[in-house]
Amino acid sequence: MSHTKSIISSAQHPWVDKSPTMNPAPTRQGKELRDTAEGCRERAAADLLNALAMSTQNGRQVFEKSAASWTKRAEMLGRIETGKESRLAAQSLQGRQLVAPEEA
Repeated sequence: MSHTKSIISSAQHPWVDKSPTMNPAPTRQGKELRDTAEGCRERAAADLLNALAMSTQNGRQVFEKSAASWTKRAEMLGRIETGKESRLAAQSLQGRQLVAPEEA
């Protein structure tokens, strides 16, 4: 008896989701898109577009709620990213010596 692995594809099984949320691609920093403010904003925008395409009120509400969650996550990650950048900038300034300009 030979055993073969079946490969699940979205063509065979329409319930298989190949979207970036299910299979996130890493960014330049090695983070998944869902772990960056930019990636969360993109996901929120995509969910709002999906909400517009829904024919039922419940479908719209699900996507609108999801978009709101992604937006909140983007805001939180944005504050973290900004704070990290500010700390790094402050550390680099502390490492430099401020030299007074020579008088002419």
